[in-house]
Amino acid sequence: WAKEVGALKDIVGLKYFNVFGPNEYHKGDMQSMVRKGFLQVRDAGVLNLFKSYKSGYGDGGQERDFLYVRDAVAMTLFFLEHEDVAGIYNVGSGRARNWNDLASAVFKAMDKKVDIKY
Repeated sequence: WAKEVGALKDIVGLKYFNVFGPNEYHKGDMQSMVRKGFLQVRDAGVLNLFKSYKSGYGDGGQERDFLYVRDAVAMTLFFLEHEDVAGIYNVGSGRARNWNDLASAVFKAMDKKVDIKY
């Protein structure tokens, strides 16, 4: 439709990568891994990660781009403030981190000893 009516030059589509931040409690199972990890460490002292099923990837070695919610908002506002920009964009930090790094950061933020189970 947008192409047919010539509106593509006026449209921005944003694909957000793994956004995390405060107030995720209402999201249920859709909470970020950061929030889920926090809850696991708080409640059980351990963080559960899935085992790797693919050779070449160690357990917890799979990578994702994690984006803090305030950064997601800043990027969204950029597009609202720049009406001359159009297109489809990936919105992320630009830096992939693996699950082990994420888990270790959760333990460090909580001042706990790292205990990851696969």
